[in-house]
Amino acid sequence: MKRKISSTVFLFLSSLAFTQVGINLDQPKATLDILSKGSSAATKALKISNSASTPLEMVTVLDNGNVGVNNMSPQTKFAITASSPGSGFNLSDGSQGVGKVLSSDANGNAQWTQSPLIAPVIIPDLSSSGVNLTIGAANFTHTGTTITLPANSTYAISASFLITGNILPTPGQSIFLRSCFSDTPGGGSSPDVVSGKLISGIWTSSSIYGLVVGGTVIKNSSSNPKTYYYNAGAMTTNGNPSGTIFNFGGKAWSEDSIYAIPVGSLLVTQ
Repeated sequence: MKRKISSTVFLFLSSLAFTQVGINLDQPKATLDILSKGSSAATKALKISNSASTPLEMVTVLDNGNVGVNNMSPQTKFAITASSPGSGFNLSDGSQGVGKVLSSDANGNAQWTQSPLIAPVIIPDLSSSGVNLTIGAANFTHTGTTITLPANSTYAISASFLITGNILPTPGQSIFLRSCFSDTPGGGSSPDVVSGKLISGIWTSSSIYGLVVGGTVIKNSSSNPKTYYYNAGAMTTNGNPSGTIFNFGGKAWSEDSIYAIPVGSLLVTQ
């Protein structure tokens, strides 16, 4: 007899466990299915209040679908009213960080990103002496200078470096020197470069100096800071000059400089 009663109770409780509940519905389609009495912001489909002496309406769902948290008459699809700054909303998805702002992609998917208005301007520590380059060298050589860009950032980089050496180009001679930011020491331009894959300059006849001046835009799309190597070489010459370029790409000369300005969402490619 006890076994029969136990079995009956078990079956009854099991049926309750799988019951679908409908409010204002005879045939609910979900575990809890509610049909509200209206379809406008004038009436409420759901209201949850706390037990304070003056109850606070903690969650409100209007019949037009607007949801309020501590907001009894939300005017948008989701509205939060908080008592103090920073207590109304939190998104922790791994992209959060100090000074970041909430931004979205083209599909409206949101994440925290570094604001270009508060991201740091970067002035890297240049190589103390740079590198000596054989005039006419076809390959790139690492100058010893690097720059590290923050995760998920885009920077416009300006570079200026003096060209000089142990020769004075004669009439008809010229040296065209190329440089780039690379993923590897001695490598070519990084695929992260959005614009300006090469920064180049010319050293012409009867001049003691030449100058490499230009800019590039690099987008580090990775979730970690990334270091780029400033390489130089890949020269084109005219008039068969020979010799050595001294101390290129470092801070041996007063004209030598690199600085990077954040552009972030301000960058528009056309």
